[in-house]
Amino acid sequence: MAAAAPQPPPAPPRAAEGGGFFAFLKDGVVVATRNSSLFLPLAALHAARSTAYFATKTLAFRSFAAAVDLDAYYEDGAVDGTLFFGLLIKFLAGRWRLLLPAGVAYIAAHVTLGLAIDAAIAAAAVATSSRSGEGQNMTFASFMGTKVKPGNLVGPMATAAFGGIVEWASVGVGMLAMPGVFFGTDVAVLVCLLFQFIAFLFTFFYVGVVRDVAVVASVAEPGLRGAGAVGRARRLMRGGRRLAQAALYSLVAWALHKAVWRMHAAAVARLPRSGLLGTAVPFSLDAVVVYLLVGALKVLCAATITAYYFDCRRTEGDKAGHRE
Repeated sequence: MAAAAPQPPPAPPRAAEGGGFFAFLKDGVVVATRNSSLFLPLAALHAARSTAYFATKTLAFRSFAAAVDLDAYYEDGAVDGTLFFGLLIKFLAGRWRLLLPAGVAYIAAHVTLGLAIDAAIAAAAVATSSRSGEGQNMTFASFMGTKVKPGNLVGPMATAAFGGIVEWASVGVGMLAMPGVFFGTDVAVLVCLLFQFIAFLFTFFYVGVVRDVAVVASVAEPGLRGAGAVGRARRLMRGGRRLAQAALYSLVAWALHKAVWRMHAAAVARLPRSGLLGTAVPFSLDAVVVYLLVGALKVLCAATITAYYFDCRRTEGDKAGHRE
């Protein structure tokens, strides 16, 4: 009697489709913990970038304070603002040719590295999502070898940059009403405040989520980038239910970020200080732990918004099937 053919290994279980925001959040937690060997190094990269930024900023301020002997003007826990500005101008006067290119290069490198890490985290979330149809369990080494190539990151990075520009432009539109708050009549002040409030809600609850969904779309749908990915995200997010889920995501993500950055402020406040020379050390172990938490939160948000994106695509496919 012929031996039975070996059966293929079972496919990884798919998460239940549909559901509300907390189902997406659960998917994000499950995916991140199941692939900890992939996401922990990515969170550590995010933390290393943040730590380097904080340490560089602290050392730069200490160099400025030491050069102008800022402690000599330190009275009653503060320095006069006009005097501080004058000292800063004096410090920059003979050094701007050196400091300006260095500062621009540093900011460009910081932003570019941040966009690359965000794109890599989004690519990892797409590759491991239980709703993507792949649901792969990957290690950091296998992910870097198969998924991360310069061509694969350009689209998500461009999309994240474009979304950031749109987000800041939305903030700028809201700020256009500021003169009316200070110089307008009572009615004008009320109208300007209402306009700013609407602009804030639009930016906070909509534009930010559209940007995050667009980055995931540019990873999951090669060829989409920039404005095309943002337009795709807007179409997927149509409908009151989808917008409500996006608003809840924004609110929960904001609350978690706020809690983590409160921990960061507390960690920095505990650092030993020397007058206005700033902290005696560039950073502490507490601050590094907080930055690791920020990186972990970035991973969780990426995995959650990826589950949301694929559910939006499923709904879009169902609607297209019904029309046919």
